[in-house]
Amino acid sequence: MFIVEILLLEPDLFDTYQVFDPSLWCNNEQLVNQFSTLLQAQAGQPKTGYSATGSDAGIGATTHRFTQMLGGKTERKITWH
Repeated sequence: MFIVEILLLEPDLFDTYQVFDPSLWCNNEQLVNQFSTLLQAQAGQPKTGYSATGSDAGIGATTHRFTQMLGGKTERKITWH
C-alpha cells in the first residue's frame, strides 16, 4: 500500500513503481476511492508501474479494481503493466 500511496501522493519521487499484493482494502479502500482525484492533481513526467497480486478473493478484488482503473484512461500519466 505504501508504494501506491507514494505513486498517488508524491509521484515525483520515482519514475517506475512495482506493487505486489498491496493492502488497498485498508482504510476503507481510501486510495482506490480517491484515485481519480489524486491522479488529476498530478503534473510532471509520466510514470510506469508494474503490479502483481495473489488470488485471494477479498483482497485481490480491490487490487483488481485498482489496476483496472490504472489501465483505463489516465491521460498518459501512468503506463501500467
